[in-house]
Amino acid sequence: MIMDMPKLESPFVRKMINDRYVVVPEINPGYEWVFEDASVLAIEKLDGTNVSVVIENGNVKSIWNRTELIPFINKGKAHIIAGVLESFSREYFSLEDGQFFGELIGERVNGNPYRLEGQFMGAIFNVCKKSSGLQIMGQIS
Repeated sequence: MIMDMPKLESPFVRKMINDRYVVVPEINPGYEWVFEDASVLAIEKLDGTNVSVVIENGNVKSIWNRTELIPFINKGKAHIIAGVLESFSREYFSLEDGQFFGELIGERVNGNPYRLEGQFMGAIFNVCKKSSGLQIMGQIS
């Protein structure tokens, strides 16, 4: 069964400023625990689009943008395939069986706020989860 990565909420309040959502130095109600628990690991929430790669028997079975299957050869979404291939070549993930989530960032994603050339997946969440425990919305996943 294909899963969708739960939306990662920011512990900071987001406000619309100059037609973009930005976080402000104000804590979201209910997220005080993020700053009180010494075991919480802070990572940057990348401004991209969620992509997952399903690997079975050491082979890529499918690539997903949230719950949309991305065909390997396609029009309009080729940058997602390019980002997955680039991420694999950079050894950001291996061909271990499972469903691996990451945030695709680059030239064709969300106006490219990082001013990157090309595409790649950052923050492969399964790797974070295995190495340090990933706490999402107050629960260990």
